[in-house]
Amino acid sequence: ATFCRVQETQDAPAPRDISEGDLTQGRSYGDPHMNTFDGFHYGFQTVGEFILAKSSDRTYEVQTRQAGVPNRSNLTLNTADAMRVCYHRVAFYVQDAPDGSVDALWVDGQAITFNDDNAFALPNGGEIQRQSDTRYTVIWPTGDQVALKLITVSGARFVNILPSVTRDRRGQMVGLLGNFNGNESDDLISRDGTSMPTQSTYSVASNALNRALPAGIPVQELSTAYLEQLNRQFGDSWRISQAESLFDYAPGVTTASFTNRSFPDTFLTLDGVSDEDLAMAVAECEAAGVAEEM
Repeated sequence: ATFCRVQETQDAPAPRDISEGDLTQGRSYGDPHMNTFDGFHYGFQTVGEFILAKSSDRTYEVQTRQAGVPNRSNLTLNTADAMRVCYHRVAFYVQDAPDGSVDALWVDGQAITFNDDNAFALPNGGEIQRQSDTRYTVIWPTGDQVALKLITVSGARFVNILPSVTRDRRGQMVGLLGNFNGNESDDLISRDGTSMPTQSTYSVASNALNRALPAGIPVQELSTAYLEQLNRQFGDSWRISQAESLFDYAPGVTTASFTNRSFPDTFLTLDGVSDEDLAMAVAECEAAGVAEEM
C-alpha cells in the first residue's frame, strides 16, 4: 500500500515487476460467472453496481455494473467496470458512458486517449495498456492488475472482468470475489460479516459435468432457496451506495438508475438436465473452440 503513497513533487513509480506466479486471479465473466480468488465458482444474475473486490487499505478496489441481456429476464452481464488505482478512479464503459460513447476509458472523470505505445500512465504510478480493441489491462504500481475483455452477446457489448492481486493482499480482500485467505469454503461473506455456505445440493448431472472437465467450468446446481440467499442477501450486501461509487454518471443519473432488485424473475439451474445432454453441450462448445471464460 505504501507503494501508492507518492508526494506530488516526486516522480510516480513504475509498476513493480511481478511474475505471473505472484498473482492470483478472480473472474467475473459471461453471464456472469464468478470465480473467487480462492477458487470458488458461482453464478450471479443480478442488476446493479457492486463491489467486486476491495482491499482493506482501499488502494485496490474493483466495482462492476451488471445489466440485463436484451430480451432476457434472467441473464445479466457486465456493462462497466470502475476501479480505484491507488487514489485515482479508472472506469471502463461498453454501455452507458456519461457522454454516450462506447468502449470508453475514463480517469478521474475524464475520457482518455492512448499514446502511440497504446499505454496511458496513471498519476500515482501504474498504467493502462491496450493490447487490442477488445483487450485492456489496468496495472497498479503495487503489481496488482485488472484485465478487461470485451464480448458481444445478442448484439450488445459487454465486458469480462479479471482482477488479479499479489500475494501481499492475502487475507486483505472483501467483496463478491471473496476474502483471499486460501479457503474457498468461507468466500460468501456478506458485508455485515454473515457467512453463507459455499456448498449446496449438486445434481448428478452437475457432478458428472465437473468430473468430465479437468479444468472445471463455473456451473452451480443450486436450489431456488439457495439462489435467493445468494442473490438477495449476500449479493445485495455488496451493492454500492452513491457515496462509495467509483463510476461516472450523466446529470440526473445515479447508481439507483442501474439498480433492479426484482431481477431475475426466475433462477436458471441445471435441474432436469441429463448427463447425456450436458456432455453433448460440452462437446459442442469444445468443438466450436469456445473459450472457458465464455
